[in-house]
Amino acid sequence: SQAESAMDMSEIDTALQLFSYAAGVLRCRVHGPATANTTTADGSTDASGSNNNDETPLRDNDQDKKTLSTVLGKMGELKASKGDVEGARLDFLDAISLLEAAPPLIAAEIYEGNTLVETVQGECDVGMAQNSESRAGLHLYLGQLSSGMEALSSFRVGVSELESAISVLERICASGDSGMDDVEMEGGDEKMDSVNLKRFLIETRRQLCAAHCSIAELYLTDLCEEPDAESSCEAALESALALDEVSSADVVSTAYGNNDGENKMGPPPPDALQTMANFRLSQSRVPEALECILKAYD
Repeated sequence: SQAESAMDMSEIDTALQLFSYAAGVLRCRVHGPATANTTTADGSTDASGSNNNDETPLRDNDQDKKTLSTVLGKMGELKASKGDVEGARLDFLDAISLLEAAPPLIAAEIYEGNTLVETVQGECDVGMAQNSESRAGLHLYLGQLSSGMEALSSFRVGVSELESAISVLERICASGDSGMDDVEMEGGDEKMDSVNLKRFLIETRRQLCAAHCSIAELYLTDLCEEPDAESSCEAALESALALDEVSSADVVSTAYGNNDGENKMGPPPPDALQTMANFRLSQSRVPEALECILKAYD
């Protein structure tokens, strides 16, 4: 979109204006009348739900909510970059409320006549993982805009959402769901085939690793006087390092065995090792800190 192009080119004010306009249009659609009722040939209202088209307005409204949430998230990022912390916080909170208000996804049922022939669960599961990942990103942004226990609370919610997404994605990958070829990725530009699904899983694990590092950094700074600061920091970093190892193994897995370079992912960022090095320095364990730094750039 024009707004995203302006954002990519660092035209912050232009991008913010475009996203604000889009948000206004979407708000009208989201908060306008959305009903599953239809009008019959005699002019009466049919709310029986027997017609397959009855649910279309509701589905459109749910999609508008997701789109509006994405737009508000972009606006929050832009406002934060301009120093409007309170404006960014309000946009992120609005975006979260829209995603949390969305109804739970249900499996799609395919009929031939009146006979149920297939239930497509994979697409619904991927959608659940994408929603959890989206909510996590918004909570993590809120954490970055906050401090102390408020930031910790936001980071922990983000961690919980990412863990939920990863649990779903791992289950799909383990089951080898053949229906993934027809599932669209967030944004609809690519299909969620097995390679893209694996990439999504790896990226979500990396986000979770970074979230644990953010919690650890809180205990090294704002919350350093808390009674359990040292043990909580160490626990967060152990979780981050465990995810780091999994991500490193995933990158060299057979899922990325082709040699064209396009589907290969780089090694995980050294965030966890760097944060662990800072933690060891705070404990005056210099040799271990140096070991972490050397390993990070090995």
